[in-house]
Amino acid sequence: MSGRKKTELNARSILATIMTRNYGDMNTMTYLARTVVALTGVVCVLGTALVYEATRPPVMRFFSTDARGRISPLVPLDQPIMTREALFQWVTTEVIGVYTKDYVHWREQLTEDQDGFTLGGWKSFRKDFEKNFIEPVIENNYITSAVPTKAPILVDKGVRDGRYAYSIQLGITVTFRGGIHEHSSSQNYIISVLVVRQSETENETGRGLAIAQIVAQ
Repeated sequence: MSGRKKTELNARSILATIMTRNYGDMNTMTYLARTVVALTGVVCVLGTALVYEATRPPVMRFFSTDARGRISPLVPLDQPIMTREALFQWVTTEVIGVYTKDYVHWREQLTEDQDGFTLGGWKSFRKDFEKNFIEPVIENNYITSAVPTKAPILVDKGVRDGRYAYSIQLGITVTFRGGIHEHSSSQNYIISVLVVRQSETENETGRGLAIAQIVAQ
């Protein structure tokens, strides 16, 4: 092979090597450029998130504690706080307690009943209840006991004056025992109860519900 041909081959080899190296360098530069763009995007997203966290108003969460020190979140007054089953059980217990009295301890019993009512509901209920129920119990030395005879039904529910409320009906039988002539008699009632939401901090149980009205028929 002549010297001229060797020179041409060497030149071509060198040129091919240079082109291959340049192509690799271009790929590397392209990869680096894409990486820089991606990292810049990540930094921008993180920066935006940090600015949002630093400038947005804090989310306030409020909790209440009951008499036993148990912590629970406060539920807005325009939202329900109990399941239907728990609500019916509580209302039944309250109504049975209201109509279970005796002529000796009725004052203490009324004080216990008051915890289940709103302030206005209790004032309105107690006035009529003492006149129509408690006075005959005292005058005749009665001991009364109430039992449920008709399961509670939900008549209506929804927001009233900014508070979630329930209208509930149930049937009870009240038995009057003792008295001057030592006799026993029973009377059936249909009880209509209006239950409204209240703050969980308004009573020791943290219940968040109270009776606003009781009507007996």
